[in-house]
Amino acid sequence: TAILNALRVIPGVHATRNNTGKTPVPCEECRKRMCKRCLARLIRPITYGLGDGGPDIVGIYTHRVGALAFGIEVKRPRPRLRDGSESQAEDRSELQIAWHRAAIGRGMPVWTCRSVEEAEVKVRAWVARLP
Repeated sequence: TAILNALRVIPGVHATRNNTGKTPVPCEECRKRMCKRCLARLIRPITYGLGDGGPDIVGIYTHRVGALAFGIEVKRPRPRLRDGSESQAEDRSELQIAWHRAAIGRGMPVWTCRSVEEAEVKVRAWVARLP
């Protein structure tokens, strides 16, 4: 929520949470006892959001030529190691890496951010570089 609030004050930017998932699927036993109406509704689950691996936040920036999309994957700050440096372990899933690569390959920037400040800096810098 803090990142969304920080992004929403940037002129021309609208950002929202990308909730991803699937409606519940009943088990075999429940299917036998369900009425036809409920069975029809639950037998075919509905997928929502941008799909597995999609960023936590999606946004658009209204530009002179139209709306440009961006994504932000939100992660916790990296843990500190004994020597005081940050862990460099990859904490994105294979699905996230693939989704982000596909989006970037199509011209949609996707950043992994670990703080409100980092997200705001990345979006503001991107907006400033646009022609």
